[in-house]
Amino acid sequence: MTARDSISPRALSRSDLERRVADVVAEIGGCDPPAPDFQLAELGFDSLALLDLLAALEETFNIELTEDVVTDFRTIAGISRVVRDAEPAESRG
Repeated sequence: MTARDSISPRALSRSDLERRVADVVAEIGGCDPPAPDFQLAELGFDSLALLDLLAALEETFNIELTEDVVTDFRTIAGISRVVRDAEPAESRG
């Protein structure tokens, strides 16, 4: 998926957004999509995998995130809330 194909996280319901975030986590982690309250640490995500996840979320949703998103918010639900509130990439200078 490219930024051009991305969907605004604000256009999705909470459950749909969590599902999309879980799909990105599954792609990066090589696992089945986890439940919203599942701890990413339980998937064995190391710091490199977390950075890969950050980049994939930014591309999937065409947003800009800071590294603390994946280090401070370790569940699908927590990350989804931050993704929903993130600014679109093109609005940043």
